[in-house]
Amino acid sequence: AAYENSTATMRQRMEELTGGLNLPGM
Repeated sequence: AAYENSTATMRQRMEELTGGLNLPGM
């Protein structure tokens, strides 16, 4: 459960970072 939670959090951070950079195709 902890692993899944960490992965989900990291993925959300990546999405927020990529969304902030507004990179195409990501």
